[in-house]
Amino acid sequence: MRITSHFTACAACILTLTAASAIFVSGQALRFGDADLPAYDPTNFAANNSDFIATQLLTAKNHIKEAASVEPGPEQDRIYRLAAEALQEVLNTGNLHEQVVRSGDEHERWTGALENCESIIRDLPERGRAVYEELFRDRAAIELDLALNGRDETRFRSLLQRYALTDSGRRAARLFARQMFERGDFQQAAYALKRLLDILTEDGTEQLQTVRASIVAELAFCYHRLGMQAPLQALATTNSAICELLVNAGSEKNSLQDYLTYLIGRTPDTVNAPAHTRHLSLPIYSLSNMARPESPQHITASAWSVNPPPPGGKIYNSDFMNYPEPEIPPLLPSVHESLVLVNSGSTLSAYDTMTGANPWPGATPFRATNNSYHLLEPDPNLLLTVSAYRNLAFAALEHPLDSVRQEIKPELRFGFPLYPTFPMVKRALTAVDTGNGRIVWTLGGMYDEDSVSGNEMERFASRVSFHHSFVVDGTLYAVGATREGEAELFLFAADPETGDPLWYVSLCQGQQENTMFGRAGREPLPGIPVYADGVIYICTNLGGVVAVDIGARRVSWVTRYEALPRPITRGQQCYYRKVTFANGAPGLARDKKGNVFLLAAPTDARHLIALNANTGEQLWACEVEKRQSSLNDTTGEAPTVFIGADASYAYVGKGNQLLQIALDDGKVTATFEVGFPVDPRRTAANPLSGRPALCKNEILWPGVYGTCGIPVGNRALDERTAVSRTAPGAVGNLVVRDGMLVCSRGVNYLGRGTGAPTVEARFDFASLLAQLRGQLASGSADAEAHLRYALLASRLIGRDGFSEQDVEKSLKEAVRQSVNHPSLEQIHNTAIRALFRLYLDRAALLFADSKREDMARALNEAGKLASGASEQLDVFRLRESALDKWGSVADRLNFYAAFFDTDQTFEVMISGARLPVKLYSRLMHAKLNVGQGKFPAAIEGVQHILALLPENGEASLYPGLVEWIESIIADHGESVYAAVEKEASEALNRVSGDGAADAARFDIIRRYPNSRAASEAARLICAKAAPEQNATDNATIQKVLDFLSRRRLRDDTVAAWLALHDLHLAREQEVAAYMVIA
Repeated sequence: MRITSHFTACAACILTLTAASAIFVSGQALRFGDADLPAYDPTNFAANNSDFIATQLLTAKNHIKEAASVEPGPEQDRIYRLAAEALQEVLNTGNLHEQVVRSGDEHERWTGALENCESIIRDLPERGRAVYEELFRDRAAIELDLALNGRDETRFRSLLQRYALTDSGRRAARLFARQMFERGDFQQAAYALKRLLDILTEDGTEQLQTVRASIVAELAFCYHRLGMQAPLQALATTNSAICELLVNAGSEKNSLQDYLTYLIGRTPDTVNAPAHTRHLSLPIYSLSNMARPESPQHITASAWSVNPPPPGGKIYNSDFMNYPEPEIPPLLPSVHESLVLVNSGSTLSAYDTMTGANPWPGATPFRATNNSYHLLEPDPNLLLTVSAYRNLAFAALEHPLDSVRQEIKPELRFGFPLYPTFPMVKRALTAVDTGNGRIVWTLGGMYDEDSVSGNEMERFASRVSFHHSFVVDGTLYAVGATREGEAELFLFAADPETGDPLWYVSLCQGQQENTMFGRAGREPLPGIPVYADGVIYICTNLGGVVAVDIGARRVSWVTRYEALPRPITRGQQCYYRKVTFANGAPGLARDKKGNVFLLAAPTDARHLIALNANTGEQLWACEVEKRQSSLNDTTGEAPTVFIGADASYAYVGKGNQLLQIALDDGKVTATFEVGFPVDPRRTAANPLSGRPALCKNEILWPGVYGTCGIPVGNRALDERTAVSRTAPGAVGNLVVRDGMLVCSRGVNYLGRGTGAPTVEARFDFASLLAQLRGQLASGSADAEAHLRYALLASRLIGRDGFSEQDVEKSLKEAVRQSVNHPSLEQIHNTAIRALFRLYLDRAALLFADSKREDMARALNEAGKLASGASEQLDVFRLRESALDKWGSVADRLNFYAAFFDTDQTFEVMISGARLPVKLYSRLMHAKLNVGQGKFPAAIEGVQHILALLPENGEASLYPGLVEWIESIIADHGESVYAAVEKEASEALNRVSGDGAADAARFDIIRRYPNSRAASEAARLICAKAAPEQNATDNATIQKVLDFLSRRRLRDDTVAAWLALHDLHLAREQEVAAYMVIA
């Protein structure tokens, strides 16, 4: 371990603070002098296991046991009621989806509290179940009626938590499943159907068995659409008794057995499926549970190399934290369609896969200000990832620290400077349009929660610092943390298009190294999540592994592992735990017997651990790193990296050793020493310089001397194993995708010294193209081959006989082969977007060449394929430009009018403001009407915009619209505004004198700010408020003044201002100042 100093102090400090005393802060012994390492402290990690829930469950069990000893009758019913009420209190717990209950096995493990509670209810004797139903039947029925009235998803989910085991709960599960199925939300439909199956008994009448078979068939279809083969197979196994019953299978009836067999054969295995068959977009390829890619043919030829930009702002020029040096590069690129995406800290960069060119010139997500700064040192466990989905890329990007708000301040009360607080940068989850590099939205990463508006969930999310994210079945999931005393990890679900948080769940709490003041000296850095069969798995790197069922939106299980002891913090020194495994992702592997292993390599543990993916039960732990023997233990040892697993073995790299570990028992079966031929006569040890890539038949090993290929493939390493190929030069992290090797080296992401990051692509363009051409010529090309060929050939249009028509043909073939195949969804979407871009680019060139008819045809084709907001905006803008160039005024008026009631939600920039397209179109329509002298129609159009703008809407737009109406009235007379004036006056006359009157009058001021009715409404509001002269009324009058300040003053408005002056003398100077400005 590296001993580091955080504090500038003198010898007087040591004399002042008595060496013999021991200070305890947040569970840490803070003392001076040498000491042995503390034993493992399990209090470092905490699952959400409420004492209240544990007590209630125990109470219920005791009541049930007591009832069993009592004769049937009123007394037994009374005891059953006590048990039922205790259990219902658990089910009514607000955060039950986060709560877990300790399991009884030898390893510390917790399982979902809801499952534990419901299992007790299910196991009740028949009379106990009857008492439970009688007790809660009416409450459940009321909840069901409320849910049905508004088809309220929140109420349905609440009912399925609280009253699932009642008759109303069963009805709710069926109705909610149907509602979600109609919406196309198969994740939620599967959740409801699974709940229904859990509730129904497996035995029963023939009619009940037929109903169960129908539900099984519906659930199977949902699993198929979600790409979940293992749950499908489990359905077939657990329902074998009813497999001969007939069920609806499309337009005909088949036996349940035949239908399940049909679906299983057409559904990928989410543990071993190729990347393009997944219903998700993970930030990494070879480190997660994705199937191993084919090895690239060329690992030597460098196609291009770039240096991603370092974070902006000043660097705090001192080793303030004194972290151990990173051993592995933190940048982990991702390949998405034709882009290599790189998160370099505060910037998301993109590079063309073939050329390395930057397709987003000038796009910098977070620009540094004069006050921005960064701490000098990166945490050795930092991992910067990026994921992508359709036309969006997602990355956790740094909001730079602000030297004004987050200044590094010493504590001076001891007479010398001590630094109790270490400012830590926060990261915002950021969505970037892959077409142009523009930010679409951000979530979290705020230092000041009070500056954020929105609902409670949005405000809470604003202060979360995010890390890794990925998409499953159209929903974005991201892991984030807060650091208030101790770290708490969360999993957030959000809409990938808008960034709106949908739900979140707390995973666990834990502490990193702290200062002597008990404050965080290190940020929590969780591993990358992995996904399979509806469950997300997260290695927290805080002492535990957590599984979350995303359909149920709750924690399934939590398992604690043996973490390294948290060091003792001393007055002048802060000790960090040794660096063990490099931060990465767990691995999911299915062995030859079909068992699914979750393999976790925590950064704070010495063991590679294998867990049962379904239950969290620890199967084995393989010691990879030795114990930390003393406080002076160094961290300068070679990196240790979990590489991945196949059906027989897990692979770990440690220094220059490749360890092969048997999946069945966790024993190291072979240790392979990796060497590199540095000259014809000498082979040198080749320790890791980054993360290896596990391919189908080899491991690509990135050593300090160069890359080595090591043959593997479900077979044991032995003395005959030898390096198969080499390429000189350290490359760092390796990512293999589509025949390319993408490398990322440089351990200091801040760009300092020789550790500055570099991203490089290694492949041979001609070989890749020739291979794909051969597939196309032989007729064996599948959708993926057609797509890859089109993306490569698009770079060569106009050269070597490649034409745009060739590209179009291959893209159409990729679309044709992948349509209506859920397992090929990613290929289909990528081909559609590539076709869209081809047609749009063609239309833009034809527009420049003034080929109107050809341009219109190409643009119509692009319009048919446009899906996301960015694509719809591109088509809209080009059509608008074409009409400006060739269209008549009538054509343009009709074009804008067509968008008045559109359901498209993209926004258009105008005068620095972002307007929804329906408001932008009304504005442009109004401007055209002004040009035609149709002033009342123009004013009517602007009034529509004012009515639709929210009260706190586009601040830069509202005053301009008000002034524009004023100018039209001034230039063309009051008559052009007469219809609106009448409408406003009638609205004011309809306002009653009840408590809602002020709100209605404020609405009139906002919607009709140029009217006399608005002036009268202002006078009435202030006349009511002025006599009281309290703080609330001052705020009311200020709000009126703010609204009136947005308009120019006509005679009637001046009268209103004078009335305000008379009624509220305290505002005399303010009113006068407003009038002077006006």
